[in-house]
Amino acid sequence: AWVDDRFNCNSFISVDGTAEAYLIVWVLVMLFNVYFPVIGIYLMILLNQVLRRSARRSIESGFTSDNHIWLPAMSGIFVGAVCMMLFTFLSKIFLDTIDTLFLCFAIDKDNNVDMSNQEFAELVKEIPTYTEAEVMSEDGDAETGKADAVLVPMPSAPPVVAVAVGAIK
Repeated sequence: AWVDDRFNCNSFISVDGTAEAYLIVWVLVMLFNVYFPVIGIYLMILLNQVLRRSARRSIESGFTSDNHIWLPAMSGIFVGAVCMMLFTFLSKIFLDTIDTLFLCFAIDKDNNVDMSNQEFAELVKEIPTYTEAEVMSEDGDAETGKADAVLVPMPSAPPVVAVAVGAIK
């Protein structure tokens, strides 16, 4: 809308009611281009070339250009597609960082590294599916005769539903 105001385009103003149809088409194009940003940018390039040729022909024929109709919508769609690509990339980096932290936590836990005073161990214990379990190692303490107990997070499995399979007559 700011491009519309800045350049006095008056994109979606019409007397005959076609503005609503243009608006619906542009919203659908925008949703497609934001959902598939790479394909959307290529389609916007092709659509821009077609619309520029059409505007050039109308100017050569003595009519006014119709750039004011498609310029604000195309610029908004372009910004949306670029933002989608950027935020998708950044979210993948964030999720990979979280996966790496959990992998390092699992490796440290597997190697019996003491993590009792670390912030990440407290964060893992806050996960709803976290369950503490005692795991007895084979080599116990020689003096007391007790085995070492290590707390290991156990993932909770979904409940198993038994299904009876029989012949139907």
